[in-house]
Amino acid sequence: MLSLLDALRETENFVWCWTAGCGNGHFHEGGNDQPIVTCSKCGHRTCFQHQVPWHTDKTCKEYDAAKAAEAAQAAEAAKAAEAAMEAAQVKAQLAKDAARRKKEEEQSQMTVQTVSKPCPTCKIPIQNFYGCDHIECTKCSAHFCWRCGTLYPCLCTSYRPPYMH
Repeated sequence: MLSLLDALRETENFVWCWTAGCGNGHFHEGGNDQPIVTCSKCGHRTCFQHQVPWHTDKTCKEYDAAKAAEAAQAAEAAKAAEAAMEAAQVKAQLAKDAARRKKEEEQSQMTVQTVSKPCPTCKIPIQNFYGCDHIECTKCSAHFCWRCGTLYPCLCTSYRPPYMH
């Protein structure tokens, strides 16, 4: 029985009825010139050229054009969805990068606060890289003591006399 079904599927002029449960098949001699196949069992109409239920109110050429338009529309929708997905990925990456930069900036600020002291005059952070406690601000040229943070002469001279350059 399977070989008969296989043989029918391979036959050029054979069409199965598309009605659920019908199971009837037809040999159609009209070919694509007369594409409507009407089932002798249930009366359902099938398109011989497209092997689908008959596309009412459309010729085969109109059906082809409608299918091509649907395919183009689906391709455009897929392209738009892909572009939207890419835009969302870029937006997510930008947000991730911004969060990383913010974290790095916070860590940098913490490091600056840890290793520097503000100039008592202009408040920019200053680091002391070597032993002398006498600091001259590179921005406003103020002279101050690294230990106590006051302008020279400082208040901590009892511990170590200020070194005046």
